[in-house]
Amino acid sequence: MNEAATRPHLERLDAVLRNVDWDRIVESLEPLERILRELAAPEVLGALYERVLAKPELIRRSERFNLFSKVLLHRDPATGCKLRLHVFEEPIAEAHNHRASFAALILRGSYTHTLYGGEEASALLSGGEFPHSLFVQRQRAGTCYAIHHAMVHSTLADETTVSLMLQGPPGRDEFHIIDLGSGQVRSRTTSKGPDVPQEAGERGLTAMDLDRLRGQLRAAGVLPEKAPVGEVSARKR
Repeated sequence: MNEAATRPHLERLDAVLRNVDWDRIVESLEPLERILRELAAPEVLGALYERVLAKPELIRRSERFNLFSKVLLHRDPATGCKLRLHVFEEPIAEAHNHRASFAALILRGSYTHTLYGGEEASALLSGGEFPHSLFVQRQRAGTCYAIHHAMVHSTLADETTVSLMLQGPPGRDEFHIIDLGSGQVRSRTTSKGPDVPQEAGERGLTAMDLDRLRGQLRAAGVLPEKAPVGEVSARKR
């Protein structure tokens, strides 16, 4: 039932993704924001979440990483683009660039969003140097932004901040992370494969984890209190 309910939305999503130029981030924001707001409607997002619990391959690619959870809601096989739900449970005092450009819609909470610059800042980061902050704002619920993979940024999130994210195809093989407290730099690479943990505490999410998160997201008003028809209970799987 959830597959039938989500199919029209995912077909529209895939059509948008196949026409996005992720290197022209300004022009891409409007269509990405429009489809993100459609998918963020509680009844649509609720059906997408239940669909994850019915698909082992989506559960397998959902993960706990660096104090937040990433739930893979959909992957377009033609482009490699991903739709993910991010749930921040603690502030993360780190700056980083990305392997892929993305757009994000803040559904709940907020975070302090700091930009440090593009390729020049990325080069400093990869060399173990800390780039200077150039722009900072409070990213609040209801706001949407798109960012190129070269941009170094940090997102100091409030507890239980939730965002819906559309990630483009990979633009680089690795990205770098700097701890804002210690200044320590570490790297992550695609060469180790998507299922290989690269840091302490990194692990895949289980059906039970997703069931627990579902309760938190319902309490926060991100998912509907009343489950869509055909809900799959992780406790019964």
